[in-house]
Amino acid sequence: MAKEEFLKPYRIAEIVRAEIRELSTHDVIPTERQMAERFGVSRVTVQKALALLESDGMIYRRHGSGSFVSPLRESRTLQLRSFTEEMAIRGESIKARIIDFSRFDDERRKTEGWSAHNGNTYRIERLRLSNEEPLAWDITHISESAAPGLENYDLSGSLYEVLEDKYNLIIESADESISPIISNGEIHKVLRLEKGTPALQLIRIGFNNKGEIVESTRSIRRADQWQFKYTVRR
Repeated sequence: MAKEEFLKPYRIAEIVRAEIRELSTHDVIPTERQMAERFGVSRVTVQKALALLESDGMIYRRHGSGSFVSPLRESRTLQLRSFTEEMAIRGESIKARIIDFSRFDDERRKTEGWSAHNGNTYRIERLRLSNEEPLAWDITHISESAAPGLENYDLSGSLYEVLEDKYNLIIESADESISPIISNGEIHKVLRLEKGTPALQLIRIGFNNKGEIVESTRSIRRADQWQFKYTVRR
């Protein structure tokens, strides 16, 4: 799937999201067919865009009746997304600069104790930038057995997209932890922060549909660029 095609649902969702803010609660929004004709895309692409809006609590759908504007909610439920998807939702275009790509065995990986992998992995170190400004510093381990030859592909975009398109490998779920840290050592240099500035550390362990570990990622993100909101239910 081309990158442009991959981003279409997110761009459509952002346009509709802005228009929804001008409507009243429970107003009906255009049908899938109408939106497909308007944006010149397939109904499948429209359905993906509507699914994004529904998961964010912007709309609700009734079978046979259509889609409607949801009552205002303070936040949205958590959904597993790649960094590229997160930024697309925010309307920002990003790129990744590859700092390092190497292979790690169990012994070498002990130096990065947050990794949950066993066996050989690819280690991908990337700096995420928007308008040449660093937003996040990511180190990711991917099972070599699950994605052989990963070094042959362009990893400056969405890693999740490469895994899905080239290996039919989908990360279905993930365990995440978020903790505050102080940017010292390499962190403040890589992210261009003042030494001692607060930052956020996100650890993600991603699993396929068999419950096998595919991804271990440590992402250091600028605290001034991130706000985490979510909905909890009893």
